[in-house]
Amino acid sequence: MSACEHTPLPWSPAALISGAAHTSPTGELRALSSSEAAHGSQVIPVVTANDIAAHAISIAPTPELPIAPCYELRPLETEAELYESYRLRYEVYGALGYLQCFNRSQLEVDAYDRTSIPFGAFDMHNGELIGTLRLITTEPQLDYDRLIENVIIECQDDELREQAAPPPKHVLPAIGSEEIERELAAFNRDHYIVHELSRFIVRPRHRYTHVSRALVQIAMAHAMLAGPAVFIAGCLPRHVRLYANYGFVKLPHTDLSRFESVGQMANTIVCRSDVLPGAMQTQVDAMLRAMTSGALEHTHELSRDSHARFRFRGSAPGTARCMDGTRS
Repeated sequence: MSACEHTPLPWSPAALISGAAHTSPTGELRALSSSEAAHGSQVIPVVTANDIAAHAISIAPTPELPIAPCYELRPLETEAELYESYRLRYEVYGALGYLQCFNRSQLEVDAYDRTSIPFGAFDMHNGELIGTLRLITTEPQLDYDRLIENVIIECQDDELREQAAPPPKHVLPAIGSEEIERELAAFNRDHYIVHELSRFIVRPRHRYTHVSRALVQIAMAHAMLAGPAVFIAGCLPRHVRLYANYGFVKLPHTDLSRFESVGQMANTIVCRSDVLPGAMQTQVDAMLRAMTSGALEHTHELSRDSHARFRFRGSAPGTARCMDGTRS
């Protein structure tokens, strides 16, 4: 049976909704009760899109990690992994007061997930999902659409279904006005494919390991399989300089806009894949060469004290595959 076909999940959303102890899907998910936000950690997000949220920044002293961090970064591939990512998004949004839509399943999903390729950063020491990011494309991602539908079926949550129902309001959530559409067209003078980076979340205690940069790199490399690209996102004004390290600039001739899905005023930021900062360009190009050569993984150091292993699916945006390798 193809992994894209629906089979009952080995976990019970009903138990989670009713308040029973959080049992992790396939034994890999971590109880939310042990998470940073559940213990009252205060975080400030770097908003990365109309509906995005966060590269979470702790405003308290960051606790030292007990051992040198090692991460695995890859596209998410199963219903259980999507569930864990949506749960993390809901958890962080809830802690920040950013949630604009609520549901009893406590999953943060919207219509743009059906056209997105989601990525996760996992702590290799314990398997915990510590970060997530989605690459929103302008094409249906049919395999992910099926996985999302399976999660919704298992949750039996009408509010969740409505929040994830297509079609979305705009082709990309950050292109929310004629002004932004016009200025983006002027910026994208070479007519590159445009993608959006969104739902960018890293748990506070892992922020200073540069895993956030690694999430951006793997998403960019996947997008660039189809050729040069322009990336758009949203960003709180105080974090524009941070995103400059990844190659982003404020979209010229635009000001702050209100992003309704998170209730925040943010700048629209853009980036060309062919003019990234030096180290960023070197690492993304190395990853892209590994992907196009047929390699299944690539490694590089994130810092002197941390490193990452990147795993690839071998498919370009818009042609997501089932776990058994078949196309839908």
